[in-house]
Formats: sequence, C-alpha cells, structure tokens
Amino acid sequence: MSRRYSREEKAKGPITSQPLGGPKRIRAPELDTSALIQANSLTLIGRVTNPQEQSICALIANLPKKWSLSGSVSGSDLGHDCFQFRFELEEDLRTVLANRPYHFCYWMVILQRWEPTISRSFPSHLPFWIRLKGLPLHYWHHKMIYKIGHELGTLEDYEISSTSARMRLLVDGLQPLTVETIIEYISGEESLVTLDYEGLENHCSLCFRLTHLRAECPYDLITMSTTAATTSPTPQRQTLQKPPPSQIISVAPRTQLAPPVVDVENNFPAEVEPFDSRVDRHGNPFGERVSTRASFVQPLRNKITPQQETSRDERPRDQMRHMSPPYTRSREPRRPRREEVPHRFPRRSGLEKRRYSPERHRKNLESDNHCPLDEEPPTRPPVERNLNLVDFPPPPPPLRVPSTDEVMEELRECSPATKSSRWRSSWHDGEDCS
Repeated sequence: MSRRYSREEKAKGPITSQPLGGPKRIRAPELDTSALIQANSLTLIGRVTNPQEQSICALIANLPKKWSLSGSVSGSDLGHDCFQFRFELEEDLRTVLANRPYHFCYWMVILQRWEPTISRSFPSHLPFWIRLKGLPLHYWHHKMIYKIGHELGTLEDYEISSTSARMRLLVDGLQPLTVETIIEYISGEESLVTLDYEGLENHCSLCFRLTHLRAECPYDLITMSTTAATTSPTPQRQTLQKPPPSQIISVAPRTQLAPPVVDVENNFPAEVEPFDSRVDRHGNPFGERVSTRASFVQPLRNKITPQQETSRDERPRDQMRHMSPPYTRSREPRRPRREEVPHRFPRRSGLEKRRYSPERHRKNLESDNHCPLDEEPPTRPPVERNLNLVDFPPPPPPLRVPSTDEVMEELRECSPATKSSRWRSSWHDGEDCS
C-alpha cells in the first residue's frame, strides 16, 4: 500500500523563505567543551588594527621571528581580522605577553591570551607603558598613580623615580586612546596631564584611534567637506547655506570686523564699499590705496658735473677685485684662446690681407723663376750621374784555368832536382851562383 504525500512534501504549499539580507540562525547544541578548553590553554588570539595595510599571512610568517622561543609555535588565520598562535611551552607564551605591545607594518597588533568567551570584540586589550607629563612633583605618589590607572583602564604595573613617573596600563585598542586628562585637587586647583604612550605606532591624530590616519578620519570635518566637494558635481551657482549647529566651531577672533553685506535676493555678497571710505579700528580713514605696480625710480644725477660712463675695464681696482668671474658650466680648466695659442707660421691680420691681382701674381711667378714669363727659362744641367761607373762597376775578367802541361811544367821548374841541375850548369858556365 503506497503512502500519500502531504502538500508540503509535494511543494504545493506557500514558499516560506527567510528574510532577505539577514544571516540564517542556527541554535547550538549542548556540548561538554572542557576538553577543548584544556587543549587551547596555550593559545594567543590576535587582531590587526588596519587590515588594509596588514596582511595576516605575512604577519603569521614574520612575527614569531621577533620572539626568542624555546619550543615550537604554529599560527593560523581565524578570519574577521583575527589570528591565533599555538605554543608548546607555557614559558614562551608568558614571555610573549610580557613583551607587548607589538606592531607589524607600522600598525599596532593586539595580542591577548585566549579565554573561553563568546564576544565579537575579543581580543581588544592592549598594554602600554604610559609616561605622565604635567603631574606636579609632590603628587608623584603610588596612590595618585592608582587613581589615574583605574580611571583610564586596568593598571598592571607602575614605576616612580626621581626623573619620571609612568605606569603600565591595559587599554581598549578598539576605542580612542586617552591622551590628556585634567586632575582636580582638593584645593580647587587643576592641572592638565599628558599621557605619552611608549611604543605607539601609526594612529589618527584627531580621534586617536588605531585603525586609520587623520587623512582618512571620518570625524574630520575638513576631510569630509573636501571629499564631498570632489565627488559632487559643481553647480553653476552655489547658494550660501548655514551649517548645522553641531559643525559650528566658535573661535575668539583677534579683532571684531564688520559683517559683510549680503544680497538677499541672489545670495551673493554685495558690492564692497570703496577703499577710500573705509576706516580702521581707531576710526581713521584708510586713504588712497597705494598702487602695487612696480615703479622704477631713476637714480639721482649731478647736473653740474655729469658722471662719465666708464667701461668695465676702466673701473677702479677695488671694484674689479670683488667682481665674480663669469658663470660657466664646465669644471675643466679654461682653454687658451686662439690668440694665445702659438702658431707654427705667423698669421696675417685682417689689414695685411690683400685682394687677388693678376699683375702681382705675374711678378711673383717671375721672381720665383728668375726670368720673365715671355722668355724661356735657362736650361739647367740635369741632376744625374754615371751609374755604371760609380754605383755599378764592371765585373772583373774571369780567371783562366791552366792546362795540365802548364801545371806539370811549373812543377818541374819548382822541383829540387831541377834547381840543382840549373845551379851546376850555371857554375860550369862561370855564373855567379851566390
């Protein structure tokens, strides 16, 4: 037997949807969270004060490098501008908390030990060492420090010495900082005390929040008016409107001036009265307006003995001594002028130059040739010499080779037997053989 479906199961009924623009609500079940609370006991929760300038991923990677830890630490992004650090040792966690405050990218970082709380403003506490300036010396007492600390936040510690008085205060980093306070005494006197925050980085100098600078402050009327003027279109004619009472700032003027005359019909200032009819605060008229046009006054001249104009070179030596040299861009030593450079050949001046003349040219040629141009120049002996006799003499005659008979005949004549026979024959003939 088949089951019949209802109208809701068949989707025939009216569609019931949650309202647009709101998150869906889910009720949490009842759980025993004691084990998870114990597991997260060594955890720090942090928050960045300016998410546009501070990257959580870069912060998790670089912030632990500033800590000298004995154990390990791990970090993760929790969303909503928050992050966490899990420590291994309790000593490391306490050391990190004792060295607060921290900053990243020149903006403050809020670090607080995790607590089992459900709050959108957690973490928010930020400790600062604050130096008190302007407190009378005879009120540098621990009771006075306690009173100021408990009025401004949570007092953690204080230091009083002969030169300064300061306290360690736990303040709310999501709210504006208190930079000045007025101390009222029993005698009815008052004193303005300035709070100097040590280690404070970028913040707004107008509202003293840690989330932006003064140029981006939403409470600055000047910034709001400038932004509105740049974003809104410029009308052809602007009407004078009175600002709301909340934006009027009363400032005591130095002198009370008469209000300007305003044309009610056109909402524009009327023509200003002439300058001559104006009076100052003593009732004296201004008089005629002095022209602002620059006028050149000629110097006084001596009409009896007019001064003669002197050139620069004729000026007195005391004036020439204080004259500065001409400006030059070059830092190299000055090069000599063309007149100062020694030339190889003397140069003619402009007066010595003459125009070309055919007759003068003809005379110059005749002087070079030592004869008139109409006659033929005398022939000169050629500059030459007998190269065959001087440079290239004739070769010697070849040597004659004697024949065999001549050689044998010469040998016979030179032999000792031939010489002795010749001596004998000459002796028999009666010749002198000595």
